Amino acid sequence: TINLVKSILTKVSPQTKYEIIITDNASKDDDYKNLLDNIPKDARIKILKSKINTGFAGGNMNGYSQSSGKYLLFINNDCVCMNDIIKPFISFMEQEESAGLLTGKIYGVDGKYTGTHKLFPSLLKSIFGSKFARIINKNKFVSSKSKIIKPTLVEVVSGALMFFRRSVFDNVKGFDNLFFLDC
Repeated sequence: TINLVKSILTKVSPQTKYEIIITDNASKDDDYKNLLDNIPKDARIKILKSKINTGFAGGNMNGYSQSSGKYLLFINNDCVCMNDIIKPFISFMEQEESAGLLTGKIYGVDGKYTGTHKLFPSLLKSIFGSKFARIINKNKFVSSKSKIIKPTLVEVVSGALMFFRRSVFDNVKGFDNLFFLDC
């Protein structure tokens, strides 16, 4: 989390107005203290403390409830920004009014590309696998193993990196708190 925040503060353009909201999802007191001691003091940063671990959905919804931006970026705390990820997202959203949710490229510590999109879960896919389901359904969506190099329509976006138009997120009422982690 500390490295992510530092990378955002370093890589995102100073001309971009943004806030960083961190929800501490009931970590141990020492971990929370470490967070407070090592997150740079900056008026754009809010740290929320939850007494219980509410999972991915609950933690993010807690942060969302304290946010005010036109756009919402949800990013896993084990990520770091290698460049200004916000400026191109905003630019694309401003140009493409039909876009409500974007994701980007993520690379593992080994330098290999990790897909941030998936196929929608289905019984066919669960039994026979994505490749077979894609053939049977003639699915037009690109495989999560494909390295995408231009804006591409995908079926499902991974929670690791999601950039929402706030109005869309509001309209779907955010993340479902019934799902602790996935889905």
